[in-house]
Amino acid sequence: MSNREGNTLKDVAMRIILSFPAKALTAAAVERADAVLSHDKEGRQTVKQEVIDALIKDNRFLDETMPLSFYEEDQRRLSFKGASKMTESLLEQVCAIIPALECLDLSACFSLTDSALPLALSHCPSLKTLKLENCRKLTDAAFDHIVKFNRQLQALHVGGNFNMTQEGLIRLLSTHPNRANFEEFYCSGIHFTSPLLLALAAHCPTLRGLGIGYNHLMTEEVRREGGREGGRERGKVDCASK
Repeated sequence: MSNREGNTLKDVAMRIILSFPAKALTAAAVERADAVLSHDKEGRQTVKQEVIDALIKDNRFLDETMPLSFYEEDQRRLSFKGASKMTESLLEQVCAIIPALECLDLSACFSLTDSALPLALSHCPSLKTLKLENCRKLTDAAFDHIVKFNRQLQALHVGGNFNMTQEGLIRLLSTHPNRANFEEFYCSGIHFTSPLLLALAAHCPTLRGLGIGYNHLMTEEVRREGGREGGRERGKVDCASK
C-alpha cells in the first residue's frame, strides 16, 4: 500500500470516527485496532493522539467518547490541549493508567482546577514536561502539587494563568527538587519583576527556554535582565511585550 493510499484510508477512518464516535470507538473496536497495529507501537499511539486532537477540535471529546482501554500504560506523551469538556474524574482515571507518562499537555483545559492536579499528577512520577498554559482557574496552589508529585520535572509551561503570582513562581523555583535541571520555563502573562529572573538565574543553571513576555510590568530593565540570565548560551528567551 502506498503512503497516499494509507493517508486516504486514515482520512476516511477519521471522518467516520468524528461522525459516529460512540460507535467507532467501542472497546471491541479499540481492541481490534490495537491488534492490527500491534507491530507499530509508536505509530499506533501517534494515531490515537491524532484521534484525540480531532475530537477536541470538533468539540466532540467527552468523558464517554472512548473507553479507557484506548489509552496505553506505556505511553510517554499525551495531550488533552483544548479539552474544555474533560472532567477531573476522566483525567485522574487516564493518568492512573499511564504511570510512565513523561509529557502531559493540559493547556486550555479551562475547567481544570487546583484540586484536580493532585488527583492526576500523583499518578505521574516520571513526568518531565507539564504544559498548563491558559488554565485560568489554576492558582499558586498548583505549584505545591507539582513540587510534591513531579520531582523529575524539567519543563513547565504556565503562561496565561493570571491567577498565578510571582511569589508562587519563586516558591516553585526555590523548592522543586529538580530545579537545577529545569530546561524550559514559560510564564508569559504572569505579572512579575526582577526577583523572578534572579530566582531563575540562581536555581536553574541548565535553562534552555524561557518565556516571560506579555506582561504590563515588563520594563527595559527586566527585559535586559532576562536577556542576561536566560540568553547567551542558554537558549531561547521570549520577552515579547503587549
